[in-house]
Order: sequence, then C-alpha cells, then structure tokens
Amino acid sequence: MGVLRLGVACAVVAACADANGTVTLTETTSTALTFGTTVACSDTGSGNTRDNTWYRAYALADYAGVVGAFHVTRVSFAVQEASASMPVEVVVGTYAGALDTDTLDMSLVAPLVAATVTPPDTTGHTGEIVDVSIDADIPAGGTFVVSIAEPDMDDAGGLMYIGATTSGETHRGYISSTICNAPTPETTVQAGGTGQIIIDVAGLH
Repeated sequence: MGVLRLGVACAVVAACADANGTVTLTETTSTALTFGTTVACSDTGSGNTRDNTWYRAYALADYAGVVGAFHVTRVSFAVQEASASMPVEVVVGTYAGALDTDTLDMSLVAPLVAATVTPPDTTGHTGEIVDVSIDADIPAGGTFVVSIAEPDMDDAGGLMYIGATTSGETHRGYISSTICNAPTPETTVQAGGTGQIIIDVAGLH
C-alpha cells in the first residue's frame, strides 16, 4: 500500500538512518520537487500519460554506511501530478551491468519483487512522495535497479507524472516508453528532461 508524505532531504551518496535504523539510499541531493522539470510520454492535447517506466540503478558500494547485504523495505518516488491514475508497478531487481551508461541493459536485470500502488490525485501540489512497501534482499556489494512503471492512461483519461528536482544527482535516471518509440531505457536527459527523477530506497543492513 502506498502512503503519501512530504519530501525530506538526505545527503547524496550517504546512508541516512532514522531512529529505527532504517537507512535511505538516494541519488538526488534533495527530494524537493521542481515542478515542470520531469519527462514522460504523454498526449500533447489532453495531457494524459501514455506508458512510461522510470528507473534508477543503485550500487551498495556507493554508500559507506551500508555494510553487508541490504534488505529493502520501501521504495519512495515523487509525484508531480496525478489524476484518476491507474495502478503503478514498482519492481526491484539485481543488476549485472554498469551504472551511468547511455542506456540500461534490461537483459541484465533479475527481478526480485514487484508491488503496485495507485497514486492519489496530486494535481496542483508539489513535493509529495508515494511510499511503497517492498521486501527484497540485495547481496553485499550488489547493484540493483528500481523501476516505476505506469500503463497507458490515455483512454481512461488519467495521468501520473513522476516528480523531479533540479538539485543534482550522483547517477543517471532513465525512462522508457513503447508508445513514444523508446522501448530501451535511455537517460532522462536524452529524453528531454531538465530535472532529476526522485526515486529513493529504504531498508536495513
């Protein structure tokens, strides 16, 4: 089940732990959303979103505070806008490829777990984060990919734009869309985004 909360900041390339020992891995300097900097395949007339999948790849070696295996308990992503949204699928999988390439090689992703969430209507709001409970184990020193996939919402009259920030990122974010002729995940910069998509991962180690 997803929970809507306000974004909070966490230093990039740091393992930020809360009072319960839960560690948050982030690749953006801030979760403060910058409206209008995201990228998505959408209908230019209605604004309804088509099929979109956004990705971030993480390397546990980047986070000095993470020792040993990492147990993922939550994935969080920003929402710039959502209206009559359909269920969105969140997938976590290990990744055998390198980070920061121009495209992600999905043949090197081994899915571990998937969960779904329907983002609440957020039109006109900024800085909101949707939390999704996840149960996945990443081996010590491992690399993994998180994807946020939405179906084609055009016929249903719905939309969901992932949120982005202009605060900067340590690794590239990616997007793919079959309808917009980009079936292979490419960087959000290549796709025309001016911000960095906000996807964070929380867990225990």
